[in-house]
Formats: sequence, structure tokens, C-alpha cells
Amino acid sequence: MDRLSGRSNARKNDIRLPASIGKPITEDTAIDLRRIIFGVCPAVVRPEFFNKGPGLIFRDADAPLAYALNIENTDIAPMTKAVLMAIQAHILQSHIFKNTSKNANSRDPLQPSQLAQKDALCSALTELIWKTGNKTSCTLCLPDKKGGHVKESGYFNIDGVTENLQLIEIDNRATLSQLINRYIYIFQENPGPGVLLLLYSIALTRGIEKIKEDAGPSSGSNNQMCLLPTSNFNINFSTLNLMLTGIASPFLHNGVEYGGGEDETTVENGVMVRSPIGLLVWNENEHETNSLRLGSRLKTPLNPIWLIVANNNVGVIFCPEAALLRDHATENRINRYQHRLIID
Repeated sequence: MDRLSGRSNARKNDIRLPASIGKPITEDTAIDLRRIIFGVCPAVVRPEFFNKGPGLIFRDADAPLAYALNIENTDIAPMTKAVLMAIQAHILQSHIFKNTSKNANSRDPLQPSQLAQKDALCSALTELIWKTGNKTSCTLCLPDKKGGHVKESGYFNIDGVTENLQLIEIDNRATLSQLINRYIYIFQENPGPGVLLLLYSIALTRGIEKIKEDAGPSSGSNNQMCLLPTSNFNINFSTLNLMLTGIASPFLHNGVEYGGGEDETTVENGVMVRSPIGLLVWNENEHETNSLRLGSRLKTPLNPIWLIVANNNVGVIFCPEAALLRDHATENRINRYQHRLIID
């Protein structure tokens, strides 16, 4: 694939990409993407995961909850909600702790302007994609409506998104940020393919085989796994770990542990470094919850933002005071902004 060079002349609301940007998707890559996201290809196309998926749009700017994504359709799968909440957590990280907005001034980060909302979303998507490539390179997937790069076959059925992709290889974060800022309206189209485009970009950036390697034996005897399971719609911790830490491990414990039966010992690679965003889990009862072996690197993240998973219900809790994780005495000085649950 070509490295991105130069500036595009793409106009706002013109989704067609200049031919010089990236390369059209091939059939092999299209099949790999559909399989790593959904498990099988060809398969029935569920519109809510493609052109009729949730757009990444905010609530009204300059108002309470302006930092929150507006999820209009609550009848979506738990795993889809989890992906949206992981994006929301990264938006909060940008709003509160990275101060990415060009017009931040002394504004309340919890009541951002429309420009600040856009800045935070661009920063969040950039961070999500960039860290999955070890912060050295990435692949950005964007649709080309003149596309049709992959035709219907016995191996692939068209879905309105995958066959039209341009794959853009990028080797520096600044270029990725510029491109996302330029084409952010594609991710905000509602309904639209924004969430799937992000998952596709993350999957190709990490690498299909690397994701399977991350998942390890838990992915099955044929080493098959998918990031957005459609059979039971339950939460997939490999996907959440990929979004939070950049590695698609299904394990939540710290570091390396060993599992398996009496005749076999397997290496279980968990969370290797302290996560920027945390994860808290409750699964049915105390025994089931303890069996997940949730480690301190997810319980006590670098920033006081936690993705919450409770019996397939998903939300976010956060505190705007970074000192909360540096000084336990701060817990006694909680104000009304320090804990919020985003309910879709």
C-alpha cells in the first residue's frame, strides 16, 4: 500500500477520496476483515453494523452532558454499546485530561462547544487507532463511494461498506490526526458506518494474525475469534482490551499467568502496563466475577475514567480530578462532577 503523501483536496461532505490516497481494498483483505469482526464471511449482513450503524454524534453543545455521545437507538447489541462506551471514555480523556480543543480557554470541559466536541472526537479516534499500531504506524479505512473494489463471489457478499474501502497506511500520528479531522463527518454520519470503520482500522492496524495471536487458545481450536460477536452479542474482553490497551488479550489480570489442566500449561498474557483508561466488571455473582481475575492495571488506570461492564450492561464512570489516583485523601473531597455514569 502507498504511504500517504501530500494534502487531499477533498471537500466537506464529499466522501470520494483522491486516488493518490491509499489503495483499494482487495478481496482477501475484505474477507479477512469480515471474519475478524464478525467471525464468518460470507454471512447475512445486519444493516445496524454497516451503513445503518450508530453515528458518533454528541448531545447539544454548551449544555450539561455535552461531552456525551447521543445514542438514539438503545436496541443495539451489548458489544456494540461496549464499543461506543469505549469511544466515549477516550472522548472524556481528551476533553478533561488532554485539553485537545483549540478553543478550550477556561471553558468547563463537561459543557464543551461544538468545536471542542469535534476536537475531542478527532483526538479520541486518533488515539484509539494509533496505539493499536504500537504508536509507530497504522492503517485508516475510509469509504470511497465510487468504490465497488470487491465483487460478489462465493467467498464474499457485498455489504455496502467493506467492498468500497480505501486503505491508507500512515507512519506518523500527526498525519492520522489531520486525516481524521478532515473526514470526521464520515464517522458522524447517523445512521452510518463510523463504528465499523473504526473497528476495521483498529483490526488492520494491529494486524489480523496478531489479533489471533493476542487472543490465544481461548479463541478456539482453529484460532478463530471475532471482535464483534453476532451469535450471542455478549461482551468480548479481547475487543475491549484492544481498545483500552492496544492488545487484544481476553485476559484481565496483570502480566503473565499460567493456566490449563494437569497435563498442559498455557501462557495467559494479560495487561502488561497500567492502562490509560480503566475497566471495572461485575459478572452475575462474586464467584464469576473473581474468576475474571481483574488486575490493578485496569482497576487503577492512569486517568480516573473507567469503562463499567455489569452483566452485559455498559457505562462509564469518571472523575475530572487527576489527583484522585495519586492521593487517596482526594477521595474525601469529591464534588458533584467527580462521578458520572453515562447511560445510553
